[in-house]
Amino acid sequence: MFVGFAQRSNIKKLQFTEIQSVIGSSYNKLMTPFTRAAQWHLTHCPDHPLAPIVEAHFQNGYVFNTPDLFILARQISIDWTDEEILDPWQSDPQGSVWHVWLYAGDMKAIAKLIPYKLPYITFHRAGKLKTYSMKEIMKHLKKRP
Repeated sequence: MFVGFAQRSNIKKLQFTEIQSVIGSSYNKLMTPFTRAAQWHLTHCPDHPLAPIVEAHFQNGYVFNTPDLFILARQISIDWTDEEILDPWQSDPQGSVWHVWLYAGDMKAIAKLIPYKLPYITFHRAGKLKTYSMKEIMKHLKKRP
């Protein structure tokens, strides 16, 4: 599978299996958001290839890749179990939650890219699902410099 990346990325077309050799092993703030997200994923989820997860979000959610951020997100239901949330192929067009699967870059930029407002936003941090009201997140983002 080949994927095109943002203009500022030095990676134009690259098989996901080659990402690890391109990004190396150390975190670098000069990396693109996509490269930082891919490195984080390879470090924390080595048994789950990133390519099928990105493909699932292309088909069932949203993939944003700009010079400022990279994000995988999809709409889900507030009632979903962790098992349903952790299946990137599932989405709920009637759901009330944006689930952010993977994110790197300028956090304030996310507010401008949300396709439409939903009441809640979720993400996993340290292995636990975090759920916040969208109002709470937007208020927090406005306070950031």
